[in-house]
Amino acid sequence: MGNCVSLSISSDQSMKKVMFTTSRRIWRATMEELKAKRDDLSRRVWLTRVETFENEANNLLSARNGQLQRLCLLGFCSKSLILSYRYGKSVSMNLREVEKLNSKVFEVIVEQAHTFEVEERQLQSTIVGQKEMLENAWNHLMEDRVGIMGLYGMGGVGKTTLLTQLNNKFSGMTCGFDFVIWVVVSKELRVEKIQSEIARKIGIPFPTTQNRCKVAFTTRSKAICAHMGVEEPMEVKCLAENKGYDIIGSLVRASLLTDVKWYGTENVCMHDVVREMALWIASDLGAQKEAFIVRAGAGLSEMPKVENCNVVRRMSLIKNKIHHLPSSQEYLELTTLLLEKANLTNISSEFFKSMPRLAVLDLSYNGNLFELPDGISQLVSLQYLNLSYTSIRHLPRGVQELKKLIHLDLEETDNLSNIDGILSSLHNLKILNLSRAGFSLDCNILEELQTLEHLEILTIEIDLQQGLEQFLSSHKLTPATRNLTIRCMQLESSGISLPISMENLREFNIVWCSISEIKMGTICMESKTVSPLDNPRTSCFLSLSKVIILDCKCVKELTLLMFAPNLRVLSVQFAKQLEDVINKEKSRHGGEKSGIVPFRRLEFLLLGDLPELKNIYWNPLPFPCLKRIDIIRCPNLKKLPLDSQSGKHGGNGVIIRYTVKEWIETVEWIDEATKTRFLRSCLHVCETPNQDNQPHSSVPT
Repeated sequence: MGNCVSLSISSDQSMKKVMFTTSRRIWRATMEELKAKRDDLSRRVWLTRVETFENEANNLLSARNGQLQRLCLLGFCSKSLILSYRYGKSVSMNLREVEKLNSKVFEVIVEQAHTFEVEERQLQSTIVGQKEMLENAWNHLMEDRVGIMGLYGMGGVGKTTLLTQLNNKFSGMTCGFDFVIWVVVSKELRVEKIQSEIARKIGIPFPTTQNRCKVAFTTRSKAICAHMGVEEPMEVKCLAENKGYDIIGSLVRASLLTDVKWYGTENVCMHDVVREMALWIASDLGAQKEAFIVRAGAGLSEMPKVENCNVVRRMSLIKNKIHHLPSSQEYLELTTLLLEKANLTNISSEFFKSMPRLAVLDLSYNGNLFELPDGISQLVSLQYLNLSYTSIRHLPRGVQELKKLIHLDLEETDNLSNIDGILSSLHNLKILNLSRAGFSLDCNILEELQTLEHLEILTIEIDLQQGLEQFLSSHKLTPATRNLTIRCMQLESSGISLPISMENLREFNIVWCSISEIKMGTICMESKTVSPLDNPRTSCFLSLSKVIILDCKCVKELTLLMFAPNLRVLSVQFAKQLEDVINKEKSRHGGEKSGIVPFRRLEFLLLGDLPELKNIYWNPLPFPCLKRIDIIRCPNLKKLPLDSQSGKHGGNGVIIRYTVKEWIETVEWIDEATKTRFLRSCLHVCETPNQDNQPHSSVPT
């Protein structure tokens, strides 16, 4: 009985050993085949079940030695029958699952993996200004370490366009991917819908460096990028400026645009023939003539008649006589409407009712336009609104609904009395021009300005001392300020200290003020705070190109200008106490050792009605860009910081204009060579009597 049992058991164990040995070989071979296929396809799809069975197989193989040690009688018997039985059963079950997965699952996966699929999306061939961003985004996405790429930025900046370009780029190259899946996620998030859309092609694993899957998405919020696990989110910025100038410059050099001067400003215009050609190209070689309606200066008294309003995309009605805009037809595709100098007096509240895609609206230079209809709230896609040089008395509450607005221009709206509560609703506002607006920049408006998260360019005028103090202490507003005008303030005791954070300041004006000193803020260096004058190698106002000082009492010097290396225009008039432009004593810490040579980019210098002015600078300066110096009634200015090498040479040398004929005879030239050179370019000019402390001559911009 015992032997039989023993034999029976032996026979059973012998069978198990043979089965174990044979099945182990088959199992291991099958598993290796499965792993080989997994290794070949793991870069393409997420083989969750493969990894599960692989882990189980590895665990069984790890336990193999222990199981072999339990065998006795030359491997025909086991010291623990129950454990050996369970182990063999696990091997058998795992083998069956592996073979099943190997024979069925991979048939589908391999069949799907043979073809590369990408749905190319419609897009215009080139997007102006995005070429560099596209290249950066593509290179970033192709890095092995990047699994998730997030593109964030404000609405309308071009995020979806950029992602579409990335999608279409895959149509010409596979780059090791089998599928490129485009999914739109709306505000009303439905995970099931997204999963269903993805599942129609394949299931997607969480991207890792091992599986080399990638996810790219766009969002307006940088916080969403962080939530999605993006380590280096990429901001998609507006074109709005140096790149824009480069593009315009290229068009000028190609003679497609022409340089023109208009009231001292630099502008460009397009020849009529070139414009007609551009319109012809833009209208699909004339096939869509009504897509672009251009009736500038045509003497229109009403909106032009259009056969099919729904195909109109852009409309220019500049310089016409359209006094009234009634309720309009449906312009469902209209994106740009230019009504500058159209002589508007009234706009119907229904006019904007059927323009859902309008993004650009220019109503500037309509001096008889006093009201803006509340119906403007229906322009839900509006990004640019220009109301400059109009007589608008107030902004309707409907403006608060323009959530996509990026650019708001209120320059010279001197009838505009109040905008409280408006600005804080325009969350995407990036460019804001408040220069010479009718309302004062009080603390309430300044607080609203500080809530604008995306604000990058600010042009303002301040006439309240409390507002000035709040503004200058704002770490949010000062770096964004492009143009700053301070007027009608009494600052004899405190002066003004410009923070060095104003690195983007381009134009600085002080008019009709009593001010003792114009200073700079401090610099933090090695845990201590010092004045820039103590570290004169530091240039603080790198963007500052134009400074106008008009009718300012008490100020005696403008030494801070030595820290504006790119200053192009300087006009100082009616500063009765001004003695030095740059004071030697104030800059003595740097002196000759500072390395700073002021006014290297200066082109125009205007000095007028400065009875106490004695010095511009104490040594000759190279002035390599200087074109003109105007000296108007500065009787004590005997020395000019010039030598024979100063200024531009050749036919375009420096012109010195002066109004008092005897003044040129009192100038003390540094040597005869300097005198000989510059006397040839000195020009005596007559001036019109000026009784109101207004600027004597035009100042270039």
